[in-house]
Amino acid sequence: MLQQLLTLLQKGGSLTPVSLARQLKTSPAMVEMMLEDLARQKMIKTVQLDSACSTSNCKGCPISSSCKPQQSRMWTLDLKD
Repeated sequence: MLQQLLTLLQKGGSLTPVSLARQLKTSPAMVEMMLEDLARQKMIKTVQLDSACSTSNCKGCPISSSCKPQQSRMWTLDLKD
């Protein structure tokens, strides 16, 4: 199921744990646990959003196309060089 989750993440877009859980036929809590596991394996990383994050500061941000500033946590693939 981790591979299926990675495949969904690679497709991109704004994906919530709820939408991912629906696609994977599991619970949002299970998706959160899988995301944490993938982060521990350094396959994805958490993108920290802070109070300075707003639509006026999006230039150059790697997740600007899928970000919603009101979200508290986002994940991105940890692309290796």
